[in-house]
Amino acid sequence: MRHGSGIHLQKTGIILFAFLALAAFAVWAPEADARSSFLSTFTTKYPSTVNTKLDDCNTCHGSGGTSTWNSYGQALRDRIATGISAALTAVETLDSDGDGFTNLAEITALTFPGDAADKPAATKTLSSITISGASSVNEGGNATYTATANWSDGTTSAATGATWTASIGSISSAGVFTAPQVTANQTATIGASYTSGGTTRTASVSVTVVNVAATLTGLTIGSPSSVPENTSANYTATAAWSDGSTTNVTSSAVWSVVPSTYASINGGVLVASEVPSNQTVTVSASYASGGVTQTASMTVTITDTAPPATGSLTVVPSDGATDVPVNTVIKATVSDTTDIRTVFNKDTFTLKQDTLISNSSVTAIGPMSRDDDNENCVVNGIVQGSIWYNWNRTKAVFSPNCDLRRDTTYVATVAVGSSGYLSQPAVSRFTTVAASPDSDDDGSDDGEDDHPNDRRRSSRWSSYETGKFQIDASKYSGSATSAPAGAADAGPALRSVTAMSDTSARLNQAGRPEGFEFPDGMVSFMMDNVASGSTVTVKITFPSGIPAGSKLMQADENGFHAVTGIVIDGSTVTMTLTAPPAGTGDQGNAIVVNPIGVAAPVATGSGSVDLSTGGSSGGGCSTAGRTGTAGIDAFLVLTGIGLMAWRIRRYGRRS
Repeated sequence: MRHGSGIHLQKTGIILFAFLALAAFAVWAPEADARSSFLSTFTTKYPSTVNTKLDDCNTCHGSGGTSTWNSYGQALRDRIATGISAALTAVETLDSDGDGFTNLAEITALTFPGDAADKPAATKTLSSITISGASSVNEGGNATYTATANWSDGTTSAATGATWTASIGSISSAGVFTAPQVTANQTATIGASYTSGGTTRTASVSVTVVNVAATLTGLTIGSPSSVPENTSANYTATAAWSDGSTTNVTSSAVWSVVPSTYASINGGVLVASEVPSNQTVTVSASYASGGVTQTASMTVTITDTAPPATGSLTVVPSDGATDVPVNTVIKATVSDTTDIRTVFNKDTFTLKQDTLISNSSVTAIGPMSRDDDNENCVVNGIVQGSIWYNWNRTKAVFSPNCDLRRDTTYVATVAVGSSGYLSQPAVSRFTTVAASPDSDDDGSDDGEDDHPNDRRRSSRWSSYETGKFQIDASKYSGSATSAPAGAADAGPALRSVTAMSDTSARLNQAGRPEGFEFPDGMVSFMMDNVASGSTVTVKITFPSGIPAGSKLMQADENGFHAVTGIVIDGSTVTMTLTAPPAGTGDQGNAIVVNPIGVAAPVATGSGSVDLSTGGSSGGGCSTAGRTGTAGIDAFLVLTGIGLMAWRIRRYGRRS
């Protein structure tokens, strides 16, 4: 029994062991299958982990065996209900071990996402950028700027490929800044933008663009290349500056002509002497500014115009003349004692534009205004005007009713006529000066005005091209040559400065003095912004001077009369004008100065011819007071004149 019992018990024990082993296998087998399924899904989702330390159960369980879970594994267990793959995706953005890196970042770096001690190496990021370069750049100059990248690990590198911007001027992709031209110092903002690893950083610096004073870079002379003997021509000097601008410096330049035997020049006006034959001279100008001096020169031919044979006529402007002032007159001279009236008259002389122009008229304003009707300028393509003859009838002057057009070619023709004096028509083709702006609005274009930006000083070419009238109403005297800074824009202002022929049909010729001629014609102007009853000192310098025995004449609605109570010093007349009291006339706060001219005595006398009657007009008047003392201002009170309303006889002539 014992034996039998022992055998029974032994069998029973074997059976129990087998049962327990089976039970244990039943418990373990599902767990082993779960781990295999997880690893398979994990490596399939993250193929870069195959055959790495992450291809192991420790990824979820850690060193404690499969019976425990690390923080990453626990996060998966919490989401396993959705499936292993879905759970892996759900925890990618988590930082299960709290080491500062997401689970996906750690898996990508092949570090354990459930072990805080195992994490990716630190990666540097872009912290900022800085810009280096000059703090100031001269206008028109260049400067190069660089951008430096600053990284999170404290290192730096060149920010190659940065994007550049500039608030003014321009900057290239390489950081080369080009400063613009400025009138005063300006601030430019230079900016840069740089991107790395998805991070963009910007920076900017302020740069001063320095205004550099323009320097004198060149000088040019503009004028005709030939001048007839015993005549004059106008030359201009133009300065060029480093900023690309130009300035008329004719009156400030130093002029010379070599050899001086055949010509002289002053203020750009060349006077040709008589020559035995065509002679070549060199006209030069020199101008200095800011320690820099520039010179220019040109060759000019003084042409021999010896008295022609009997039966010839000289017409000025001469054929081919250029830059002729628009207020010029046409002068004709016979070579002998022939009465020029039979050669140059309303039936033989015409002045036309080179291309046909339509009829035109103009309503004059300022000192030359009329209220009876418009002044005829062009009729049937012919310029209208009046003809004047000197006393011995050897010279004729045609005065257009209106200024000629600018930059226009005109043809002056004297037909053969019935006198038989000319064998063929005398023709002169000339071109007027081009237009330029009138910056100070005084009536004289900048190209003609020696003071283009000073409204109290002006200059105009005389109608006879003898030079320029200079008008100075700056009210400053003594040694000063110009008004103090800022004064040119305050107080009275010159307006409607006009130079005209004394023989113009627009002037009442009554009272014109016999035995006198006006070598420069006449000049008139207005002054506005003058307080009622106040006085203004005006100086007028005449281009041909004031010879002994001359009279200063003024023309108004009643004709010519002498001006008295003035001061004459050399070529300059000084007079003090008084604005009319308030309420006298319609001119308001303006002074109107009627045409004024110097009547110089001539041996043979002179006179204007009324072509409708063949008579002449003239008359005497008292001489103007003269003094050699400068600065003593007499008074010329112009009241009640207003803007002239002249009703004068119109001349019935074709041209």
